[in-house]
Amino acid sequence: MINKKFISLTHRHTKKYRHKYTDSVNALPCNIGSMCYDNNNTLTFSIFNNTNDKVAIKSINLEDKTINTLMSNFSYNIWGVTTNKNNPWLIYSLNNVLHVCDKKTTKLLTKIPTKGTCNQVTLSKDGNHLSYITQPNKVTILNAHTLEKILSLTIPHTPLSIAFSHDNKYFAFSDDTKLMHLFEQYEHPTHQQLMLRKILQLWMLVKKPDKRITSIESLLSAVASLFRLQHNELSGVWNTFTEPLQQAIWTNMDSLIQTYGI
Repeated sequence: MINKKFISLTHRHTKKYRHKYTDSVNALPCNIGSMCYDNNNTLTFSIFNNTNDKVAIKSINLEDKTINTLMSNFSYNIWGVTTNKNNPWLIYSLNNVLHVCDKKTTKLLTKIPTKGTCNQVTLSKDGNHLSYITQPNKVTILNAHTLEKILSLTIPHTPLSIAFSHDNKYFAFSDDTKLMHLFEQYEHPTHQQLMLRKILQLWMLVKKPDKRITSIESLLSAVASLFRLQHNELSGVWNTFTEPLQQAIWTNMDSLIQTYGI
């Protein structure tokens, strides 16, 4: 049964989309928590209610409108679910853990601890990258086949949503300060740039950082002093990064310093 009032409201706001389907007869007895398109004909979504006794993952065929239950009887709400025709897995977040399942059989294959509430999980269009957001302030991207970490960002504010471009060249996320952050994939780093990134990561592991480090110059000085490196060489490599990449690296390092430093 189509809600005509909703259609007229939709038409006043856009000419590109038309409200096509509202099923008031077979309405779900729960709220919808997360949705994703598996392919052109299937929408996968999670449902829950206030008492957590009807949490499930379902799919709807967009042609004949049939609804199928993929998984059910969860004890906690599912805030993120994703699947993709170019990837063999169904992935959902539950109780601070990502669950990776075989899409056809729904058999659980592995679990990935997220170390925080994960409220969005997204696969890229080609199925090669998996991203998720954890509260209060982390954005993570994995190789969607090996589940190896590609990128982890600790940001100053709470991330809300994340998306990939169709060609994977860009990804963007929004935060609770009403800002959207756009990143471009850096495809050809030099050996020196890779080494500097590794050195910065190692520095965080071997010594508690000083919270008085508030600039990239003071960070490079601290790193050079600890590992007995030439500060001017580190600065020279740093200056070969593009400005947006410098900002992304420093934002991540600054957040880690202020979070774990003394």
